[in-house]
Amino acid sequence: AEIPELVALNKTDGKNVTIMGVLLEPDYEEEKISHFVTQHGITYPLITPQGSFELGKRVGGIRSIPQMFLYDSEGKLFRHYPGPVSRDVLSFDLHSLDKGH
Repeated sequence: AEIPELVALNKTDGKNVTIMGVLLEPDYEEEKISHFVTQHGITYPLITPQGSFELGKRVGGIRSIPQMFLYDSEGKLFRHYPGPVSRDVLSFDLHSLDKGH
């Protein structure tokens, strides 16, 4: 899902889903990121590069972007999307996850 779909999902399913963005930009500048967040209306938290590289290692490495990982409420990986994913697919998977797989 692209940013607009994640923002919309965060608004509609925010109480049941936690969305986090991960910045992999090595030249992280607070002002540029703040402008980007405002420009795109991002309403979910972003993990800065200091945390994102550690997170990348924990999920087996990030070789391309976008990447999306969907975890269940117990922290187990439910789906990995190695590339763009539509809101319809994500909504279907969230519904499946909500019903207990």
